[in-house]
Amino acid sequence: MKSVITSIFLLISTHLLSAIPVLRDIKERQIIYRGVNARVKNIFDVNFDDGRDPLEPIPAFTKEDAKEISKLGLNMIRLPINWSGIQPYPEKFDDGYIGKILSFLDLCQTYEIDVIIDMHQDAYSKEIGEDGAPPWAILPHGFTPSLGGELGNLILKRISKQTQYAFSSFWKNKKVNGVGLQDHYINSLLFLLNRVAKHKAFAGIEIFNEPWLLNIKKFLPANDPFSKDIHIEQLWSFYTKAINKIRIAHPEVWIYLEPDVSKSVVIPFLNDKKFQFQAVGLPKNPPWKTYKTVYAPHLYTLGMVIGNLFGIDWLNPMDKGIQKSIEFSIEEARQINAELFIGEFGFTHRSKNYEKTLHRIYDFADSNLFHTAQWVWKEPNQDSWGFWDFKEGQGYVLRKKAALDSARAYPSRISGTLNSYQLKRKTKTLSIQLKEVSLKEKHEIVWPTQYGYKATPQVLCGDQEVKWEKRFSKLVFYCDNKVIKIL
Repeated sequence: MKSVITSIFLLISTHLLSAIPVLRDIKERQIIYRGVNARVKNIFDVNFDDGRDPLEPIPAFTKEDAKEISKLGLNMIRLPINWSGIQPYPEKFDDGYIGKILSFLDLCQTYEIDVIIDMHQDAYSKEIGEDGAPPWAILPHGFTPSLGGELGNLILKRISKQTQYAFSSFWKNKKVNGVGLQDHYINSLLFLLNRVAKHKAFAGIEIFNEPWLLNIKKFLPANDPFSKDIHIEQLWSFYTKAINKIRIAHPEVWIYLEPDVSKSVVIPFLNDKKFQFQAVGLPKNPPWKTYKTVYAPHLYTLGMVIGNLFGIDWLNPMDKGIQKSIEFSIEEARQINAELFIGEFGFTHRSKNYEKTLHRIYDFADSNLFHTAQWVWKEPNQDSWGFWDFKEGQGYVLRKKAALDSARAYPSRISGTLNSYQLKRKTKTLSIQLKEVSLKEKHEIVWPTQYGYKATPQVLCGDQEVKWEKRFSKLVFYCDNKVIKIL
């Protein structure tokens, strides 16, 4: 019965999403993104320039990483960057920092990996949390700066009074040197986009990672002046202002929008049960221009994250929270006339349910034609998350089973418009149905031969076999039929 209900939900959702504009590349091919988040040394800004040690080790990203991502069949990286890197001082932007991002884009372009740049923050700033804003943008001044050398307890940093004060000041647009914090931030976005927007690997900008707004009042007394007048409409006003300015300078850039962080994961004492996995206050008539916008919530259930905290395997592929979060996300994306991109989801590879849970999420994504980015690619400090072990004396060692469990075929770029597609993982067969066909360009289908898929598959265009060429992990071919099968 459960499978029947799920199938009905998937069919209804596909129909609902059919009216939403779809992601397309410069050649007008429809894109499906299956990606991964990668925090990169000297781009993810946890460093200090005054002699303090970095907060945590962040690995370099090399051509070997790009090769492995390509082999695995992932076609996109969500790259977290930081305001502190772009604008270290109120009147100074760092062109050298942008140069590092451009070098990363160059490397990804070589391996045909698209990059969505994510303006990231965790607990507002590296000075009081993990990453995000430069120290001059922490208001009020007089905060206790980080000693460096160790991240410490990020949960406590997220809920600290100085973090709530800093976020409150940002959402109220307090001024530094006569300019509002939000306006400084948007100027940083524009400085970045002026350099990267035309790069072939650049696929869009996510304006703000995990906006922390609704939780401010939960960690401040009711009579605290910094909790006064905080409301969700401040987030939508900020997005409207940012989008309007971006559209003037860069009318064709894809813009990714994330709701308040309270949607991302259900924490019993923080989340109102009534609004679990929902974007509270999401406008029914968005005040921003919805052209080329993508809705980019995160997906973390308690079962996904509890293992890291207590060492208990609570990961469950049939976790009701997974379906609830996805159902609401589909509805919310439609409400604001946007594509859907789950910008983060993840859990430990050590769970006995890793593979089943991962592919349940991917099955939802396939059936509903939305995009995903797993957290995280390679990090020594996230232990059992990601695709790599870090061992003293050996460095990074690929978790081959995690990679094998994750590999999946899918239509990366379709010349035309997708109606649906289905992957049968046991038999390694992919069926694709198109609404419309274009013969202007070739299709590109991810087919990860180094992870269990046939080296010489049969590609059927209708009932006719067609020749294909292999490029990285993709099969590339023309087809004039609305039905494609790969066996």
